[in-house]
Amino acid sequence: MKHSLRKLFALGSLAFLSAQGLTAAPLFTIGDSVDVFFNGGTEVRYQTNVFLTETLKQDDWTWIISPGAEARYGRGGIMGISVVFREDFYLYDKNTRLDTANANLFISSYYDAGGKIRGNAGFSFVQVDQNDADLLVPPGASGLSVTSRNLVSRNLYHLPIELQYDFSPKTYFEGGFVFDGTHYTSFRRLYEDQYSYTVPLDVLYRYSPKLDIGAGYQFRYTDLQNPDSPPDFPARAIDRYDHFFYGMLKGELTAKLEARIRLGVTYHELDKQPTFGSKSDTTLGIDSQLLYQYSVKLSFIGGVNRDFSAGSVGQGIRNTGFNVGSKYDFSDYISANASLDYTNSKYISGSLFNRSDDTWNGRVSATYRPNEYLAFNAGFAIQYNDSNLAGLSYQNNIYSLSATLRY
Repeated sequence: MKHSLRKLFALGSLAFLSAQGLTAAPLFTIGDSVDVFFNGGTEVRYQTNVFLTETLKQDDWTWIISPGAEARYGRGGIMGISVVFREDFYLYDKNTRLDTANANLFISSYYDAGGKIRGNAGFSFVQVDQNDADLLVPPGASGLSVTSRNLVSRNLYHLPIELQYDFSPKTYFEGGFVFDGTHYTSFRRLYEDQYSYTVPLDVLYRYSPKLDIGAGYQFRYTDLQNPDSPPDFPARAIDRYDHFFYGMLKGELTAKLEARIRLGVTYHELDKQPTFGSKSDTTLGIDSQLLYQYSVKLSFIGGVNRDFSAGSVGQGIRNTGFNVGSKYDFSDYISANASLDYTNSKYISGSLFNRSDDTWNGRVSATYRPNEYLAFNAGFAIQYNDSNLAGLSYQNNIYSLSATLRY
């Protein structure tokens, strides 16, 4: 009975938000320039493979309640800032031991006075209880691994800073700093905390009014930490350095096609060479994003990427992939979206288990917005991983209904 009531309350909350959407205004205003809103929602989700296992799959319903608040300053001036906090409450139908509450904080800001200097910065903190392909480890003799009946908990941090400075009407500099952090709060003897520090430095030339070309260098340092892991575990706490040298272009390639492309060479260097595990390597480096505006109603996005990363247990990974997406606006109120991304994760020769994964994620959804404050969404997503190691392949189908409200 408890599980059935959860489903009933979840569906009822969607109707409640629909009624509330008829009233739309900031909760209150501080001074003349700070607006405070309620920003939250609710979602009903059904998954066919909650733990992303190859065998012994478990399906489940989840009701997610997400109350939140938003504060905005600036109103289109030379400087602005937005702060959003949301608490996500996850309530499972069968696996009630997985019930949890996760905090989310998002901050974004910009500065543009119309002079030589402009920039933006942000910060996010997200708590996650979820498995993915990289977190899976080969099962033991029992046929189970630590993720076969558990979700991995971790805190994710992201801090980007971007700056642009005009040397002249034709040339300018772009630079910045990005911090990314992953701190595991469960299975700490297995997984490695990761903290990466990235500094991109670009010099560009305005080749035409709509197209810029240039060159750049990006340095990334990844610090791996795990004081709780066994000291004799291979590939542990080996820091790494990535050097990306590239040419780049950004702007309009045609009247309908915009692009930002960085193409070059990436050198992956380890702080020390392990007995076995990751090793240094060099590869073609690609970072690209494209936007094609086919018509007023239909648009496409896409990109190709190739880069190195550190695995959840300290392995070195060479990732190659692409992503495509589209959006169609049937009217001012109804739209549809579709997306697909693919990544080949090749664990660098000598890495643990000599692993290679092909990971696909696809999604289709439809959104109804009766006004600027309320939105309803229905979606279907598929997560698929094909690994050369036994026990690490999976497929998960996700069906969802959600409503969001901002007033």
